[in-house]
Amino acid sequence: MTDNEPKVCSRCGSGIASDWPSPFEGWHAIQDLPDDPDDAGGVLRERFQFAVVEGDYVCSDCISPEEQRELAGRYIELLREALAQREAAGIDPDWSEGTLISYAQVLQERLDRLAGRDDG
Repeated sequence: MTDNEPKVCSRCGSGIASDWPSPFEGWHAIQDLPDDPDDAGGVLRERFQFAVVEGDYVCSDCISPEEQRELAGRYIELLREALAQREAAGIDPDWSEGTLISYAQVLQERLDRLAGRDDG
């Protein structure tokens, strides 16, 4: 998989458009994002162009709620690791960290609410 190869969903065959709208289109601020998972248990409520699942491109219409939860957990963990590495290297926070952390908090809230829904 390279950046130059065409991106096609491995499940439905749809091409990944270069003019795909922002996944946050319609949301004006991170605090406006819904805290709850969707009705199917998916946590990636913002439409995304594609994800890489087990090495294959998968569009937002084809990814399962379970895969969404796994990807959200991986995003949160990768962000924690990157922030810890930056801190250990003495790199000051930059403008983007707040947004990345805020989105990770939204994802964690959705995962937590879903876990509470499953437990009760």
